[in-house]
Amino acid sequence: NLPSDTARTSFIQPLEALLAKPYHSQFTNTYNAPKVNAIQSMLQLLVKLRPIPVLDTFLLQSLSSDYNAIYEVLTYFECEYDALRKIQVVADSSPYHLIKAIQRCYDALGERD
Repeated sequence: NLPSDTARTSFIQPLEALLAKPYHSQFTNTYNAPKVNAIQSMLQLLVKLRPIPVLDTFLLQSLSSDYNAIYEVLTYFECEYDALRKIQVVADSSPYHLIKAIQRCYDALGERD
């Protein structure tokens, strides 16, 4: 039995709150222990969800630089864009903020496409 849209939507705010917690960095700054990047791991998981949850773009951009998760955030944005593009009827109504976020990721990587 698949969860309802209401259940899926109620998942977004707590997920954003979890991603925004500052304690994730404690495991990436240790010198003697293996490095675990919880943000990268969570973003890799989110990309696999169907439908992909629509998270705050600004939060994800912050995470990309703060937790060295630029590739994971870029992959997330591209998957979200593909999902939104598939359900949109009019091609001109592309989510502008998402396109700009993808461009900023490529700019941060020093790539033009």
